Amino acid sequence: MRVLLVAEQLRRRVPGGIGTYVRGLLMGLSQLEAAAGPDHRAEVTLWASRGGRPDPLAGLGPSLVTSRLPGPALTRAWDLGRCPAPSGFSAVHAPSLAAPPTRSVPLVVTVHDLAWRRLPDAFPGRGLRWHEAALARVLARARFFVVPSRAVADALVGAGAPTDRVEVV
Repeated sequence: MRVLLVAEQLRRRVPGGIGTYVRGLLMGLSQLEAAAGPDHRAEVTLWASRGGRPDPLAGLGPSLVTSRLPGPALTRAWDLGRCPAPSGFSAVHAPSLAAPPTRSVPLVVTVHDLAWRRLPDAFPGRGLRWHEAALARVLARARFFVVPSRAVADALVGAGAPTDRVEVV
């Protein structure tokens, strides 16, 4: 299985919790591969906006595919349904609501929380609007959702995700 992992959050000046999640996911996959052996490995490729030279993402282990677009333009293109994920992969995993469109492969989106809905006063208006629009996009595009807890699963199902497409890990 060839998986394209969206690593755009690692391009941010402050990668935040999602960046930490991506690094942890890569570490966990590496450990699983070491334990399971080469016959049971998923080939992971990172995808992100263009980076500096040398590219710090190139040292994370998996191969790296970069867009010609800078980060803000790439994520805006995704918001507009443009710049789909590169072809040649079995699945695309977006670790946040900033998810690209895909052509014909499943999109798997990790939803960490729906905090903007529970605590709207903690978010600027622009952030609230982006999160709601991004949630609507992934509800329409994603084949599966990965969530960290039953509470997030329930909130996501309440927002419109089919129960059978939400997996708590």
